[in-house]
Amino acid sequence: MVAARRVEPKGVGAAQSIALTANWLGTFAVSFAVPVVAKAVGMAVVFVGFGVVGVAFAVWGFVYL
Repeated sequence: MVAARRVEPKGVGAAQSIALTANWLGTFAVSFAVPVVAKAVGMAVVFVGFGVVGVAFAVWGFVYL
């Protein structure tokens, strides 16, 4: 949805493909990193870390999108 508004019409397909690939890579990285980091520092630290990152991205989205 964002790609359709931010990219020229002829590049929407490529932009959506790149976004989908980034989404899959991010999901892959998170799903493998969380157990390792949780074992090292504790699940509470992981939860707070993801909370901070989530709030930061939400603020960025409201400001720039």
